[in-house]
Amino acid sequence: MGISALYPEAILKTATVQTRTQAIYSAAAQGVVAMSSELDLSVTVPSGTSKIGLNWNVYGEEASGAAHGFIVYKDIDGGGYNLLAASRDGSANYWSITARPSYDTDYTTTANNTVVSIYDTSPDVGSVVTYRLYLASIRSATATNFYWNRCGGSTGAAFQPSGSSSGELICYA
Repeated sequence: MGISALYPEAILKTATVQTRTQAIYSAAAQGVVAMSSELDLSVTVPSGTSKIGLNWNVYGEEASGAAHGFIVYKDIDGGGYNLLAASRDGSANYWSITARPSYDTDYTTTANNTVVSIYDTSPDVGSVVTYRLYLASIRSATATNFYWNRCGGSTGAAFQPSGSSSGELICYA
């Protein structure tokens, strides 16, 4: 299936990112933390009928007992990041997220890929819009770690799993 089958409307602009940078993120209980700007996706919105499709493939692993989710924030013309409305349900429910990393009991050697997909159906015309992933803690009591582009037991030595994360933006009319 080609991309035209996924986006039957006219594709106006695209952007892609990919990184192998490794990091450990820790969101406070019920809190959020911005992920690397290396995964930011930006576009100048060309028309009033534009819609933005966003997809990230995030490689990583949660620490034991962790509970995280990904949510998306957007910045308009450098004015500061605000939650993309479709990313959460609008309530104070900290369990409301866009995507959840998979979890297993071996948190030291089995990183996985999580796909985060969301649409912005009302982007700001003529503005430079930048989208950034945030990691949200969905635990009520304690902060826990998320190991980005690596597994929990990896220190970067030979024969330890590591990977890359990527993102794509498709602006269509």
